[in-house]
Amino acid sequence: IFYRLNSFEFAKISGDILGNLYERFLDIDKRKKLGEYYTPFYVARYILDRIGFYDNPAPLLDPACGSGTFLIAAAVGLIERLVSKGVKLDVAMKQAVDLIHGLDINMFAAFIAQLQLIWHLLPYLKQSNMKELPEFKVYGGTNSLVYLDQNTLLGSGLFGAVLDLPIEASVRVRDSKFHYVVGNPPYIRNERLKDTGSWRENYEDVDFRNSDIAYFFVARAIQGRDGSMPPWLEDGGRMCFVLPMGLCD
Repeated sequence: IFYRLNSFEFAKISGDILGNLYERFLDIDKRKKLGEYYTPFYVARYILDRIGFYDNPAPLLDPACGSGTFLIAAAVGLIERLVSKGVKLDVAMKQAVDLIHGLDINMFAAFIAQLQLIWHLLPYLKQSNMKELPEFKVYGGTNSLVYLDQNTLLGSGLFGAVLDLPIEASVRVRDSKFHYVVGNPPYIRNERLKDTGSWRENYEDVDFRNSDIAYFFVARAIQGRDGSMPPWLEDGGRMCFVLPMGLCD
């Protein structure tokens, strides 16, 4: 990857370059197993604009963020919009980074997402004379479809003993509510989905026949499970996922 990066003139680069490299050169079989498919940058910008994120910024989650395309589009697009309205650049940066949240089961994908955010925000950091970037809320190694009742864990005294700080932060993000939920969730058909953990019981409404794990993300976002798992979307929130056409069946 670094060899390929040497061919670019960085001053003239925009968009999701690392995402392109991630898509092209990383283990194709592993990405297929995880149901990972690349999202063009312009699609992410279009979706975020249509759901109103730039005009009405509020907390946003991409529960399968991959190499970070939606997170970059959200951060950069919101910074540009806020600055155009007269907001100071350093304030715009802090607000944008504070609102975006990303999770991915693939640890390396989340690392690439973090790296890309740094890459795209460094020019703004220089312009605003800020000394350091705000902390990103992007975490890898987390299955977004699992749900842990934190009240139960706290009551048992196991929460602090089992989870260290980074994991606790990712769980808090995963089990919170957001005004916007966006992304390109993994496409894994039921016959290829080998994980039969107890978490699948939360998606029994869509877990049958030739369904796709992408539908689990839709169910989690808009309805959760009555009495046991809250949805990601708050009341009045908006969701937009890139989904396979099989959903229409």
